[in-house]
Amino acid sequence: MGPSTVLRVVLDAADREVDRQRATARAVTVDRIMRGVVFDKAQLALPTYCLAILQNLPQEDQDRLARQSTALKDAPMDERAKNLSLAGWQ
Repeated sequence: MGPSTVLRVVLDAADREVDRQRATARAVTVDRIMRGVVFDKAQLALPTYCLAILQNLPQEDQDRLARQSTALKDAPMDERAKNLSLAGWQ
């Protein structure tokens, strides 16, 4: 096990910790923003808006977002959970 392997493990651990901390703040913000949003309206409008403002998003990423959005629409979840999931992807 060389120095680069040890460094990679340390960097990965640090990245995961930063992600956990940022996820908490994002979850609070998403919850606040998505209150009162009707999923059936947002399911098309929100991804469309996000794709429009991301001018250079690769087609593969756009296609993945469309698949995820469709799967979410068909998922057996309540509307609130769908809203939070939809906003969390954006």
